[in-house]
Amino acid sequence: MSQQTFGAFASYITGRTFDYDFEHLPKPQPETDLVS
Repeated sequence: MSQQTFGAFASYITGRTFDYDFEHLPKPQPETDLVS
């Protein structure tokens, strides 16, 4: 696996994990947290 392909794959997995957590984890004051 090339380094570029691995980077894209890692970014994909990280993005998927982040999106899942963002959608499913309870967040206090989500409106405030999004504005930084």
